[in-house]
Amino acid sequence: MKIVFDDVKLFRDIINAVGVVVEEATLKVDNDGIKLRALDLAEVSMVDLFLPKSLFTEYDVEPTEVTFRVSDALKLLKASSNETMTIIPEENQLKFRIIGEFTREFGIPRFTSATREAPPLNITLNNIFTTSVKVLKYILNNGRYVSDTLRIETATNKVILLAQSDVSSIKVELTAEDGTLIEPKISPDVRQSYDLLRLQKIVGALTFVDLVKISFDTDMPLKMGVNLNSEGFLTYYVAPKLEE
Repeated sequence: MKIVFDDVKLFRDIINAVGVVVEEATLKVDNDGIKLRALDLAEVSMVDLFLPKSLFTEYDVEPTEVTFRVSDALKLLKASSNETMTIIPEENQLKFRIIGEFTREFGIPRFTSATREAPPLNITLNNIFTTSVKVLKYILNNGRYVSDTLRIETATNKVILLAQSDVSSIKVELTAEDGTLIEPKISPDVRQSYDLLRLQKIVGALTFVDLVKISFDTDMPLKMGVNLNSEGFLTYYVAPKLEE
């Protein structure tokens, strides 16, 4: 089995983005690529990852599952973008061989997962738009000082992101005119609230992309997705928050 990835930093960033939802990652390796779908312990958010074989410079595998602690990998996967990494699953370890300025190899514990893969979430969300990660980080990083809830609202030709309390509020309006609302498919007067702090952790981990696609609806989960290439993706789902 041989899996070679030519951007160690990107791989680490992707694993870090998975780690904001789960502490343990179970990668399903098959002939199509590497897959992961898992719920957090509170079953409030889910991460769905697909790294297609086209994303790797070499991909020669036999179907297997590899479970490891995300924190173990992040502590040791520190390298620059122009370094190449070979992933080597062994019986009791997941090994990484990194070739760049110098060659090094390390292994982290591999173990059997006690949890089952989360089922696919088959839902229809009718309000869809794309916006920048930078804008989302602004409202989430500043909104946390006001509220632990982010409300998403639609109006004619715009989307409103709002955090408010009895005495304070912060609002961002997304519009096509200022370039913050991209390819919107929205209906007016739709609104739903979500856990702001959970969203802040997720968006804060999206350091390797500029845009994120958001889908939502009343009383429905929020879906946030980014493309890794023409086939690969990283998608999050966050449960709706009931407001008192």
